[in-house]
Amino acid sequence: MSIYARLWLFIVVSRASLITSTGCLVPLLTFKISMTTRALQVLALGAMMIPTGIAAFWMFRKLQLRHTAREAKAVAIAFSIFAPIGLMIAIVFAEIPGGYAELFLGSRFALVGVFASIPVITAFASYVPCLFVLWMTRHIMKSTLTD
Repeated sequence: MSIYARLWLFIVVSRASLITSTGCLVPLLTFKISMTTRALQVLALGAMMIPTGIAAFWMFRKLQLRHTAREAKAVAIAFSIFAPIGLMIAIVFAEIPGGYAELFLGSRFALVGVFASIPVITAFASYVPCLFVLWMTRHIMKSTLTD
């Protein structure tokens, strides 16, 4: 796979990560709901999966422009599995870029650094599994065609 194809895949994964992280964080920041009952926690978790599904569907449609439907479906499924994991990793590690933004730009930019780094970290955490799945799908399809 060429470097341009990998870069294009990274751009698509980055946009899907932006959709996922924005869709998951905006409701959490706008509504101050006390998660006291188990039912509310399950409802909030289900509501956070909706943006991931939307981003995976969008990604599937974009990937069909350059890849087969089987490859696009496999990569979109991998994204929908690994994006929430990447989002959890991003929420934990987002305070590091936020601290550097505060150090270099002032205390007003700490929160900007945190929120700007969440989609970036999610994109990097989701890109590697998506690239691996695309490579593995192509390898399986090539070996199936030669048999």
